[in-house]
Amino acid sequence: MTERIGLAIGQFGVHVMSDVWDVLCLKHGINFCGFQSKEAQDDNEQPDPSSHFIELSNGRYSPRVVFLDLDNEPIDNIRRGYLKRLFDDHWSFAHKHTSSYGNFARAYYGKDGEVLSRKALELWRYQHEQSERISSIFQINSLEGGTGSGIGSLFDEALHDIHITTKIATSCHQLYPSRHISDSCNSPLNVALGYYGMHPVMHLHVCYDNQCLFERCQTGFGAEIPTYASINSMIAPSVVEQFNICETNAVPFPQLNHLLPAHVNQRIVDTEAKAVAPMLKIQSLIYDIVKPSSQLCYAGHSLFHNRLFSANILVHGSNGHKGEVPIQAIRKMAQEYKLKFVDYCPGFLNSESCKSQYKYPARSKYESNKLCVSAYFNTTAIRDAFKTILNQFDLLCQYRCFFHWYTEENLDEQIFKDAREHIHQVYQTYTLAHMDADA
Repeated sequence: MTERIGLAIGQFGVHVMSDVWDVLCLKHGINFCGFQSKEAQDDNEQPDPSSHFIELSNGRYSPRVVFLDLDNEPIDNIRRGYLKRLFDDHWSFAHKHTSSYGNFARAYYGKDGEVLSRKALELWRYQHEQSERISSIFQINSLEGGTGSGIGSLFDEALHDIHITTKIATSCHQLYPSRHISDSCNSPLNVALGYYGMHPVMHLHVCYDNQCLFERCQTGFGAEIPTYASINSMIAPSVVEQFNICETNAVPFPQLNHLLPAHVNQRIVDTEAKAVAPMLKIQSLIYDIVKPSSQLCYAGHSLFHNRLFSANILVHGSNGHKGEVPIQAIRKMAQEYKLKFVDYCPGFLNSESCKSQYKYPARSKYESNKLCVSAYFNTTAIRDAFKTILNQFDLLCQYRCFFHWYTEENLDEQIFKDAREHIHQVYQTYTLAHMDADA
C-alpha cells in the first residue's frame, strides 16, 4: 500500500491543498468530521483511505498533511471553514503572523522562515511516525510567490539534508509564470530562485500557469469571470488523479521530469447535441485532450509538433462501457494525429479507464458526474514554459530591477546567475532531446 503525505506551502498551496482533501474525502466516503460512512465501509471497491489518512483510535480519519505559510490568514480560513473538524489543529498547521511580501530572499533568509521550517519539520516527523511506511510526498506551491518559492526551497532542502528525498518519491504541483497574467512584477526572480532550490530535490514536477487556468475556466466550465476559488477547484482533482499514474515510466531522465497536465470534460464537446452515443462522446473527448485548448500549462508549440516521452491518459466515467472502447479511441487518435515519441520511449501511451468519478470539491459549482478525460504528458513542448521564464528573467536582470529587495536580505547576486544557468540547462536539455528525435 502506498502511503502519501501532503505539503502545502504558501497561499496558493494552502488553498489548493484544502480542496484536494475535500476531493479525497468524497472519493473515500469520509465526511468533513473525519468519519467514513457505513456505505463506504461496506463497499469492497472503495479505495483504502490509509493511503492518505491516519486512522485514529476512535475510528476517525485524520489527513496526512502539513500546511506552511508565513501569513496566518490562509490557514485561519481553513480553521474557521467547513473543514475545520477534519484536520488536526496541533499537527497539521505551521504559520507565523508575518509575510514574505512577495520576496524569495525574505522568506528564505529571514528569521521567521527558519523558525517556520523547523516547526514544519517537526510536524512532518510526527506525521511520518504515525504512519507505517511513507513512500511518497506530494507538494503544492506557487513559484511566483515569496513564501511558495522561498519557504518551499528552504523546507525541501531540509528534507534533502536528512536524506528523506533519497528514500521517498517526491512530486510537486507548481504554479509557473504565465505570458501575460501575473500579480507581481518581480515574480520571474522568485520563479528562478525557487526552481533552482527545489528542482534537484523533486523527482516529478506537474506544471500549471494562471493564464491557461483562467482560459480553461472560461472555455471549459463556462465561468465568465473566473475566481481564485473556481481555479483552485479545477486544480484539486488534477492533483488527486496524478496519483493514478506511474511516475517511473513518466520520467526517462532526472532533468526531464516535468508533466504537462490536460483536462477536457463532456461540456466542451456536447453543448448542442445532448443525445450522443457513449462511444462517440469518449472519442470526442480523447481527440480533444491533446489539443492546446485542453492544457493547464502554456506550451507554445502543440503536442503535434513536439516529441513525447510518455503520455498517461485517464478516462473517467467510462466504466459502464467495455474497457476496449477508450483504448481503441486512444490508439486511433494517436495514429490520426501522428503523435511522435522519442526513439528510446517508443509509443508509451498509457491509458486507463477509471471506475471512480472525476470529483470536484463539494462546494464548487462544477459537476462531478460527467464523462471526462484527464492526461499528463511528458513532452518537449514544456520547453516553451522555460523559455518564457528565461525571457522574463533576462529583462529584469538587464536593468537590475528589484535586485535591492533581495540583496538587502543577504542574498548573493551570484545566486541569480546560478539560478539562470540552471533553468537554461533544463531548457537546453529539452531542446536537444527534441532536435535529436527529429534528426
